[in-house]
Amino acid sequence: MIVCELLFDREDPEQKGYSLLEEDYYAWIPAGSALPNHRLSVRKNLTTGEYEVYRRWMQRWVRVTVNTLHEVQDDRGEEEIAFKSQSLQEALDFACNEWNRFHLGHFQRRREGDQVCTHQYPKKAIGCPIGSPAFANVR
Repeated sequence: MIVCELLFDREDPEQKGYSLLEEDYYAWIPAGSALPNHRLSVRKNLTTGEYEVYRRWMQRWVRVTVNTLHEVQDDRGEEEIAFKSQSLQEALDFACNEWNRFHLGHFQRRREGDQVCTHQYPKKAIGCPIGSPAFANVR
């Protein structure tokens, strides 16, 4: 995946001080993992300028209906910053390593490292505003 740092500059109106864009790495971890269930995402703290990899803790439970078991996940509303850096590449590397830590055995393939957008083909992210007529004055 190629990720453009410019897309993190827009503020989330519902969470002031943080980027509207978040890159999600996973929405759950396999049962029996060393940590409780959580989703992992990368966002930018617009106040500090740091990229944060954070865990959003989830609660797993089973709902039983007639002849059926359903696994359900509830958002506990709790977050933990697992890693932060001024470097987007370092944050992407950490998140990718976490994906491999929890999911490598489950999916039988290693997730390759992600890259920061260079704003030019072939390493230009989808949605990168550089070169777009609508964003002629960006950078």
